[in-house]
Amino acid sequence: MNSLQPVVHPLVNDFLEQRRAIEWLTSFGSPLNIVFPQIAAASAKEWQQTLRQVYRKVDIRFALKCCKSSALLNTFAFHSIGADCSSSNETLKAIENAVAPSRISLTGAHKTDREYRMAIALGVAIHVDAPDTGVRLIELSRDLGIPPNVVLRFRPTGQTESRFGMNKDDVLQTARELAAWGCELNGVAFHLNGYGIQERIDASIESLQIIALLHAEGLPCRSLDIGGGFPVNYLLDRDFEENLPAMPRWRDRAMPVTYPYHNDLAGSAAAEAILKGIFADEGASEIIHALDLHVILQPGRALVDQSGVSAFSVVGRKRTAVDLSVLALDGMNFSMSERWFGSDFLPSPLLLTPDGYYESLHSEYILAGNSCLEDDLIRQLPVGYAVSPTTGNAVVFVNTAGYQMDSNESEFHQRRLPRKVAAVSHGGRWTAILDEEFIWRSQE
Repeated sequence: MNSLQPVVHPLVNDFLEQRRAIEWLTSFGSPLNIVFPQIAAASAKEWQQTLRQVYRKVDIRFALKCCKSSALLNTFAFHSIGADCSSSNETLKAIENAVAPSRISLTGAHKTDREYRMAIALGVAIHVDAPDTGVRLIELSRDLGIPPNVVLRFRPTGQTESRFGMNKDDVLQTARELAAWGCELNGVAFHLNGYGIQERIDASIESLQIIALLHAEGLPCRSLDIGGGFPVNYLLDRDFEENLPAMPRWRDRAMPVTYPYHNDLAGSAAAEAILKGIFADEGASEIIHALDLHVILQPGRALVDQSGVSAFSVVGRKRTAVDLSVLALDGMNFSMSERWFGSDFLPSPLLLTPDGYYESLHSEYILAGNSCLEDDLIRQLPVGYAVSPTTGNAVVFVNTAGYQMDSNESEFHQRRLPRKVAAVSHGGRWTAILDEEFIWRSQE
């Protein structure tokens, strides 16, 4: 039995059982990215209910960089989720999909003057990552006659090798300079790599101490932004890493595992544990309540968990000189972004035929793209099914909305970018709506 079997949401399971993806690939082309706004809506509600039981002033903002879907963004906006943006285009897309500027963060480091001017004019919260950014914002805001809304990005103790954030002294001095110009100090944020819960609790407590120091100087802040980094459970098997080394792969290539695909705490439960850990610290809890702070979270893939699949048409197969054969798909490895890291997206894809869909049970085929590149491998860990794939069948990767389906799109070979559609279920029947045309309606 393949230990890389994916977790599949019941609604996605119903969609696959109806085999609409084969028809839609014919209509929209391969590969095709399919998103599920109804799953995203349920996710938004569950996150809000879970976290507001811990603290009522939680502000959840969707990290747009994890998925370019307008349909999911529009759904989140309807359900009172804000937006974490890293560019002017992402900011405009959030506004176009009904996210209020007051619920948008412009994060990351060293934006262009054009991006900063737009954010200042809109009143979007700008994350200040370095002292020179503070100086630039003062200069730009003087030209516009509008004080910027800023969040100070702190580099936590132990993150000395990170290129993001400022140390405590720089945060305090930058805050003083910005406040002297009349800038609005929205809050303090931090950036961490990885998914450690205790690490985020510790960084939050440190950040709250800085907020308290600012308040004591007459520089009040309104929020603590704890960012993202909430893991997702992609796999059913918690022991997948133990079994992975023994699995065959194309030419026995080494393959790093870049993500914790199964976790004891994931999604909103991980975020809940972080919040509870923060409030368990007496000093941190006192600061939050005394200053009536908002706590901002910026989940990406954890918020779109199970909200998307990526389907490829099978175009051929061939035997090779090694034990594994090739199953060629109509697409390229640009469409599965984990290949960027020299790894595979580990959950085994499903085979969809006119008769049903099948899990991978053994090792027979690597999945290759149909470009002219030798290394155009969509998956080097092999798959094999109870039936032999044929031309016109579909290979479907589930749970790809978070960073997989569109991070590395390319028009190599002058292929157009993969289409994206929203799949909506009404009375057991599935309808496809172009992603950019989808608008959430309350009956959905």
